[in-house]
Amino acid sequence: MRIAIVNLGGNQGKTTLAVNLFAPRMPEAKILAVETINAAGGDLGAEVEKLRGEQFSRIYAELAAADDLILDVGASNIEDFLEGLERFEDGHDEVDLFVIPATPAKKERTEAMKTAQMLHELGVAGEKVAFIFNRSSDVEQDFSDVLRFAEKTSVARADVEAFVPESELFTLLADKKLNIAQALADETDWKAHLKAASKSGDKKGFDKAADMVAIQKMARSMDRQLQHVFESLTAPVGA
Repeated sequence: MRIAIVNLGGNQGKTTLAVNLFAPRMPEAKILAVETINAAGGDLGAEVEKLRGEQFSRIYAELAAADDLILDVGASNIEDFLEGLERFEDGHDEVDLFVIPATPAKKERTEAMKTAQMLHELGVAGEKVAFIFNRSSDVEQDFSDVLRFAEKTSVARADVEAFVPESELFTLLADKKLNIAQALADETDWKAHLKAASKSGDKKGFDKAADMVAIQKMARSMDRQLQHVFESLTAPVGA
């Protein structure tokens, strides 16, 4: 599957979702970051190739050649990317699913809906576009306007089950330059390190161990929710 994570606005969690939601469930997929300004997934412990939106010919070639690809399109490059899709006849056919992360603030919700509308105007079928409701545990309250928009226009799918709750886990992971898959694979007994650092008065060691214990305790339940979101997004329409 070739997935493009897009939004006209920044700070919607596109890269975090690329690395923690999609990459572990698409092990053969390359992450291609279309970005010039912000950090790419390499800062989250993932292997990432980086291109600019103006290099659309190369981006298209990567899409056309791949069976599986995760395209993380940064806000600074989204306009070039969309213009490229328009220049290349039926260019959007090389993307199997466009994912639009949305966060609860009004500006971010508006940008998410505008992104869906722009994809529709490019000829992308609504069944190939899906919202992810990010940093929320009450989708119907936080995103009532987005849900109404999707129902009224059919330009995108909006499943209330496709949500990622607000969590300090992602901040801790970013600070450590880790992703959830790496945290789950870490067999270190961080509780033992925590106790040892406490007894020895090693504040730096204690702080690190405390963070890692918190990461380990939160990562598994978050990973289960991300699996649920992935299944919701990739299920056949009407299933």
